[in-house]
Amino acid sequence: MSPKSSSLKIEPMLRRTPSSTSLVCYCMNLMSGIKKVTLKNLENSDHPNPTIRKQFKKWTVIVLISMLAMLLPFQSKLGVPVFHNVHAQSVVSLKSLQVQLWPEYDQPSMLVIVDFELSKETELPARVTFRIPDEANLTAVASQETTGLINAEYEGPSVENDWQIITVIVNNPTTYHLEYYEPLKVEGTVRRFIYQWNGSYPVTGFTISILKPVDTTTLTTEPRLDPVTKQDGSTVYTSQPSSLSKGEQYNLRLTYDKTTDTLFVPPQDLRPSTPVDEKTEGRISFQNYLPFILAAIGLMTLLGGLVYYWQSGSKREGRRRRRKPSQQTEKEPATGIYCPQCGTRAQMNDLFCRVCGTRLRKKEG
Repeated sequence: MSPKSSSLKIEPMLRRTPSSTSLVCYCMNLMSGIKKVTLKNLENSDHPNPTIRKQFKKWTVIVLISMLAMLLPFQSKLGVPVFHNVHAQSVVSLKSLQVQLWPEYDQPSMLVIVDFELSKETELPARVTFRIPDEANLTAVASQETTGLINAEYEGPSVENDWQIITVIVNNPTTYHLEYYEPLKVEGTVRRFIYQWNGSYPVTGFTISILKPVDTTTLTTEPRLDPVTKQDGSTVYTSQPSSLSKGEQYNLRLTYDKTTDTLFVPPQDLRPSTPVDEKTEGRISFQNYLPFILAAIGLMTLLGGLVYYWQSGSKREGRRRRRKPSQQTEKEPATGIYCPQCGTRAQMNDLFCRVCGTRLRKKEG
């Protein structure tokens, strides 16, 4: 497994100075000079016009904004001077840096816990940049308060080459806490892991410890750590407190043989404190709602029958109405008898004319 170093880079928070607005100041000074010269020429002219002066001020602001938008990406190439805060050059250090490695604790990976505290010489508030491997999974960023660990303000993570960058905002002189998981290199029953501190800053008190996993037959470290048995029966391999100067690296290689995949804190089955039955508060029982379900089914069946009956009746009535016109429009056979008054041809069995009402004369014989 290739070494992966976790370095802590500390920088005091920069106050608002010309360093962050150097290009703005540069353009404003340039436009101010142009404005003064132009207004002076306008005032010295024979016919000064206030409207022209007002329009010039408005267009000066527009031109300034346009210049900023065009020149900002090229600040460094244009040779515009950039001023830095002198406080960023002050010497910073860590009062303490405690690293805990818990292999296969509650996940089949390495849980890395980092607790650090800034020295009194470091000016607050400060920005603490913590670098972890790109395959790591950050799970907690907190600060130690009187009530316990609480979430701390931080930025990121952002990806930079093979690293994730997390910037913690340190506002109080207290211990800050980070947790992340990192994969182990597994070869059969052998697990390997490498931790490295690259020595970016001096550390007054540096310690590192390893919690021995369960079902481990052998465990070796380089450099050697002393095993200590705790009251709960667990074994922790711990280094002696030491100081690290700036640029001094600390590398730890861990190798251990584990016969099973059992975790130090295995997943626990959730069981209720009291038996759960139909009378348990908040529990939904099918038997309690069975009468309501049957009543709903019966009501839906009744409504469905009524709808079907109504639709069937409508269809029958429609068929009757369609048949009646056909019966009425059937023409009776015509006869050879004509109305003596209007000449309309009579139909079979007609006694009177259907047009004028005159009595018809039937042919005899």
